[in-house]
Amino acid sequence: MRPVHAVFALATFTFGIAAMTPGCKPKEGGKCSGAQGACIDSDTAMLCVGGEWKKVECRGTIGCMKAGVPVGVGDVTCAHDKAEPDEACEKADEPTCSTDKKKMLVCKDNVWKTEMECSGVHGCVNNAKGVQCTGGIDSEGAECKEDDTYSCTPDKTKMLVCKDKKMVVASVCRGQHGCRLQGKKVDCDSSLGDVGDTCSEGSAACSMDKKAFLECKGGKLAKKADCKQSCAVFLDKIECK
Repeated sequence: MRPVHAVFALATFTFGIAAMTPGCKPKEGGKCSGAQGACIDSDTAMLCVGGEWKKVECRGTIGCMKAGVPVGVGDVTCAHDKAEPDEACEKADEPTCSTDKKKMLVCKDNVWKTEMECSGVHGCVNNAKGVQCTGGIDSEGAECKEDDTYSCTPDKTKMLVCKDKKMVVASVCRGQHGCRLQGKKVDCDSSLGDVGDTCSEGSAACSMDKKAFLECKGGKLAKKADCKQSCAVFLDKIECK
Protein backbone atom coordinates (compact mmCIF):
# COMPACT_ATOMS: atom_id res chain seq x y z
CA MET A 1 0.00 0.00 0.00
CA ARG A 2 1.28 3.44 -0.85
CA PRO A 3 1.99 5.86 2.02
CA VAL A 4 -0.34 8.79 2.71
CA HIS A 5 -0.13 11.50 0.09
CA ALA A 6 -0.23 15.23 0.66
CA VAL A 7 -3.24 17.35 -0.23
CA PHE A 8 -1.80 18.01 -3.66
CA ALA A 9 0.07 15.46 -5.71
CA LEU A 10 2.99 17.43 -7.07
CA ALA A 11 5.82 16.79 -9.45
CA THR A 12 8.82 19.12 -9.24
CA PHE A 13 11.24 19.38 -12.13
CA THR A 14 14.65 21.00 -11.77
CA PHE A 15 16.50 22.37 -14.75
CA GLY A 16 20.23 22.18 -15.26
CA ILE A 17 21.53 25.21 -17.12
CA ALA A 18 24.18 23.07 -18.73
CA ALA A 19 21.50 20.79 -20.15
CA MET A 20 19.27 23.52 -21.59
CA THR A 21 19.96 27.19 -22.10
CA PRO A 22 17.46 29.98 -21.36
CA GLY A 23 15.19 30.66 -24.30
CA CYS A 24 15.26 27.10 -25.65
CA LYS A 25 11.75 25.82 -26.22
CA PRO A 26 11.22 22.05 -26.20
CA LYS A 27 9.02 20.50 -28.86
CA GLU A 28 6.49 17.84 -27.95
CA GLY A 29 7.82 14.44 -28.99
CA GLY A 30 11.45 15.57 -28.99
CA LYS A 31 14.15 13.72 -27.06
CA CYS A 32 15.22 14.83 -23.59
CA SER A 33 16.92 13.54 -20.46
CA GLY A 34 16.65 14.01 -16.72
CA ALA A 35 13.90 15.94 -14.93
CA GLN A 36 13.47 18.95 -17.21
CA GLY A 37 10.44 21.02 -18.05
CA ALA A 38 8.68 24.36 -18.23
CA CYS A 39 5.21 25.82 -17.73
CA ILE A 40 3.41 26.49 -20.99
CA ASP A 41 0.69 28.33 -19.08
CA SER A 42 -0.83 28.23 -15.59
CA ASP A 43 -2.45 24.82 -16.20
CA THR A 44 -0.06 23.05 -18.57
CA ALA A 45 3.59 21.99 -18.48
CA MET A 46 6.04 20.58 -21.01
CA LEU A 47 7.93 17.89 -19.09
CA CYS A 48 10.60 15.35 -19.88
CA VAL A 49 8.71 12.07 -19.43
CA GLY A 50 10.39 8.79 -20.26
CA GLY A 51 13.06 10.53 -22.33
CA GLU A 52 10.55 12.43 -24.45
CA TRP A 53 9.02 15.91 -24.20
CA LYS A 54 5.33 15.59 -23.37
CA LYS A 55 2.60 18.09 -22.67
CA VAL A 56 1.23 17.38 -19.18
CA GLU A 57 -1.97 18.82 -17.75
CA CYS A 58 -1.48 20.32 -14.26
CA ARG A 59 -4.95 19.93 -12.80
CA GLY A 60 -5.01 21.39 -9.31
CA THR A 61 -5.30 24.53 -7.19
CA ILE A 62 -1.74 25.64 -7.94
CA GLY A 63 -1.68 24.34 -11.52
CA CYS A 64 1.77 24.80 -13.04
CA MET A 65 3.90 27.08 -10.89
CA LYS A 66 6.31 29.60 -12.40
CA ALA A 67 4.35 29.93 -15.63
CA GLY A 68 6.47 31.41 -18.40
CA VAL A 69 9.82 30.51 -16.85
CA PRO A 70 12.04 29.32 -19.72
CA VAL A 71 13.66 25.90 -19.63
CA GLY A 72 17.00 25.89 -17.85
CA VAL A 73 16.23 28.62 -15.32
CA GLY A 74 14.28 27.29 -12.35
CA ASP A 75 11.94 24.69 -10.87
CA VAL A 76 8.48 23.91 -12.19
CA THR A 77 5.83 22.24 -10.04
CA CYS A 78 2.92 20.50 -11.78
CA ALA A 79 -0.11 19.65 -9.60
CA HIS A 80 -2.05 16.42 -10.10
CA ASP A 81 -5.06 16.77 -7.79
CA LYS A 82 -7.05 15.21 -10.63
CA ALA A 83 -6.49 13.92 -14.14
CA GLU A 84 -8.10 12.25 -17.12
CA PRO A 85 -7.45 8.62 -18.16
CA ASP A 86 -4.76 8.29 -20.86
CA GLU A 87 -3.26 11.73 -20.19
CA ALA A 88 0.52 11.82 -19.80
CA CYS A 89 1.99 11.58 -16.30
CA GLU A 90 5.54 11.51 -14.99
CA LYS A 91 5.66 9.78 -11.59
CA ALA A 92 5.20 5.99 -11.63
CA ASP A 93 2.52 4.58 -9.28
CA GLU A 94 1.30 8.02 -8.21
CA PRO A 95 -2.48 7.95 -7.57
CA THR A 96 -5.05 10.67 -8.20
CA CYS A 97 -8.76 11.06 -8.95
CA SER A 98 -10.44 11.48 -12.31
CA THR A 99 -11.91 14.91 -13.00
CA ASP A 100 -15.45 13.55 -12.53
CA LYS A 101 -14.39 11.90 -9.22
CA LYS A 102 -15.77 8.55 -10.37
CA LYS A 103 -12.42 6.76 -10.69
CA MET A 104 -9.10 6.36 -8.94
CA LEU A 105 -6.25 6.68 -11.42
CA VAL A 106 -2.65 5.52 -11.12
CA CYS A 107 0.31 6.59 -13.26
CA LYS A 108 1.49 3.54 -15.20
CA ASP A 109 3.94 3.62 -18.10
CA ASN A 110 3.71 7.44 -18.06
CA VAL A 111 -0.05 7.40 -18.65
CA TRP A 112 -2.93 7.78 -16.17
CA LYS A 113 -4.78 4.45 -15.98
CA THR A 114 -8.01 3.56 -14.16
CA GLU A 115 -7.23 1.57 -11.02
CA MET A 116 -10.71 1.41 -9.52
CA GLU A 117 -14.27 2.60 -10.06
CA CYS A 118 -15.46 4.71 -7.09
CA SER A 119 -19.21 4.21 -6.78
CA GLY A 120 -19.65 5.64 -3.27
CA VAL A 121 -21.50 8.86 -2.45
CA HIS A 122 -18.25 10.84 -2.31
CA GLY A 123 -16.62 9.08 -5.26
CA CYS A 124 -12.86 9.54 -5.38
CA VAL A 125 -11.46 11.92 -2.76
CA ASN A 126 -8.00 13.53 -2.81
CA ASN A 127 -7.21 15.32 0.45
CA ALA A 128 -4.72 15.48 3.33
CA LYS A 129 -5.32 11.78 4.05
CA GLY A 130 -4.32 10.84 0.53
CA VAL A 131 -6.31 9.51 -2.40
CA GLN A 132 -9.30 7.46 -1.28
CA CYS A 133 -11.86 5.62 -3.38
CA THR A 134 -15.22 5.60 -1.59
CA GLY A 135 -17.76 2.93 -2.36
CA GLY A 136 -16.12 0.44 -4.64
CA ILE A 137 -19.45 -1.42 -4.60
CA ASP A 138 -21.05 -3.08 -7.62
CA SER A 139 -23.48 -5.88 -8.33
CA GLU A 140 -22.49 -9.02 -10.18
CA GLY A 141 -23.31 -8.54 -13.86
CA ALA A 142 -23.31 -4.74 -13.64
CA GLU A 143 -21.90 -2.84 -16.60
CA CYS A 144 -18.39 -1.40 -16.24
CA LYS A 145 -16.06 0.65 -18.41
CA GLU A 146 -12.49 -0.38 -17.60
CA ASP A 147 -11.37 -4.02 -17.73
CA ASP A 148 -9.36 -5.32 -14.75
CA THR A 149 -10.84 -2.83 -12.27
CA TYR A 150 -12.17 -4.34 -9.03
CA SER A 151 -15.02 -3.80 -6.58
CA CYS A 152 -17.00 -5.62 -3.88
CA THR A 153 -20.58 -6.88 -3.93
CA PRO A 154 -22.99 -5.01 -1.61
CA ASP A 155 -22.92 -7.88 0.93
CA LYS A 156 -19.09 -7.90 0.77
CA THR A 157 -18.94 -11.65 0.18
CA LYS A 158 -17.42 -11.45 -3.31
CA MET A 159 -14.72 -9.50 -5.12
CA LEU A 160 -15.70 -8.56 -8.66
CA VAL A 161 -13.55 -7.72 -11.66
CA CYS A 162 -14.50 -5.95 -14.88
CA LYS A 163 -14.20 -8.30 -17.86
CA ASP A 164 -15.62 -7.50 -21.28
CA LYS A 165 -17.54 -4.55 -19.77
CA LYS A 166 -19.31 -6.71 -17.15
CA MET A 167 -18.55 -7.18 -13.45
CA VAL A 168 -17.88 -10.87 -12.81
CA VAL A 169 -16.77 -12.78 -9.72
CA ALA A 170 -13.00 -12.82 -9.26
CA SER A 171 -13.00 -14.47 -5.82
CA VAL A 172 -15.44 -15.46 -3.08
CA CYS A 173 -14.55 -13.77 0.23
CA ARG A 174 -15.83 -15.91 3.11
CA GLY A 175 -13.07 -14.95 5.55
CA GLN A 176 -13.50 -12.72 8.59
CA HIS A 177 -12.88 -9.46 6.69
CA GLY A 178 -14.89 -10.31 3.58
CA CYS A 179 -14.35 -7.96 0.64
CA ARG A 180 -13.15 -4.49 1.56
CA LEU A 181 -11.36 -1.42 0.30
CA GLN A 182 -7.85 -0.94 1.65
CA GLY A 183 -6.22 2.24 0.42
CA LYS A 184 -6.26 2.06 -3.36
CA LYS A 185 -6.81 -1.70 -3.51
CA VAL A 186 -9.76 -4.05 -3.12
CA ASP A 187 -8.90 -6.84 -0.68
CA CYS A 188 -10.65 -10.22 -0.55
CA ASP A 189 -10.32 -12.37 2.58
CA SER A 190 -10.61 -15.81 1.01
CA SER A 191 -9.08 -17.71 3.94
CA LEU A 192 -12.35 -19.65 4.34
CA GLY A 193 -14.34 -21.20 1.54
CA ASP A 194 -16.49 -23.96 0.11
CA VAL A 195 -15.62 -26.47 -2.59
CA GLY A 196 -16.53 -24.91 -5.93
CA ASP A 197 -16.00 -21.28 -4.88
CA THR A 198 -14.43 -19.01 -7.51
CA CYS A 199 -10.85 -18.25 -6.49
CA SER A 200 -7.44 -16.99 -7.57
CA GLU A 201 -5.30 -19.75 -9.06
CA GLY A 202 -2.86 -21.22 -6.52
CA SER A 203 -4.56 -19.75 -3.45
CA ALA A 204 -5.61 -21.88 -0.46
CA ALA A 205 -8.37 -21.84 2.15
CA CYS A 206 -9.88 -23.76 5.03
CA SER A 207 -13.32 -25.27 4.59
CA MET A 208 -16.10 -23.47 6.46
CA ASP A 209 -16.19 -26.25 9.09
CA LYS A 210 -12.37 -26.04 9.33
CA LYS A 211 -11.97 -29.76 8.75
CA ALA A 212 -10.39 -29.67 5.29
CA PHE A 213 -7.61 -27.91 3.39
CA LEU A 214 -8.80 -26.45 0.08
CA GLU A 215 -6.72 -25.38 -2.91
CA CYS A 216 -7.63 -23.36 -5.98
CA LYS A 217 -7.41 -25.43 -9.17
CA GLY A 218 -8.72 -24.17 -12.48
CA GLY A 219 -10.28 -21.14 -10.82
CA LYS A 220 -12.35 -23.20 -8.33
CA LEU A 221 -11.67 -24.39 -4.77
CA ALA A 222 -11.18 -28.15 -4.43
CA LYS A 223 -10.42 -30.30 -1.39
CA LYS A 224 -6.76 -31.21 -1.17
CA ALA A 225 -6.70 -32.93 2.23
CA ASP A 226 -8.70 -33.70 5.36
CA CYS A 227 -7.20 -32.26 8.54
CA LYS A 228 -6.84 -34.68 11.47
CA GLN A 229 -7.36 -31.95 14.06
CA SER A 230 -8.40 -28.79 12.27
CA CYS A 231 -7.60 -26.35 9.49
CA ALA A 232 -6.38 -23.04 10.85
CA VAL A 233 -5.74 -19.59 9.43
CA PHE A 234 -2.49 -18.14 10.81
CA LEU A 235 -1.70 -14.67 9.49
CA ASP A 236 -1.46 -15.24 5.72
CA LYS A 237 -0.95 -19.00 5.99
CA ILE A 238 -3.36 -21.93 5.95
CA GLU A 239 -2.32 -24.79 8.25
CA CYS A 240 -3.82 -28.28 8.21
CA LYS A 241 -3.18 -30.07 11.53
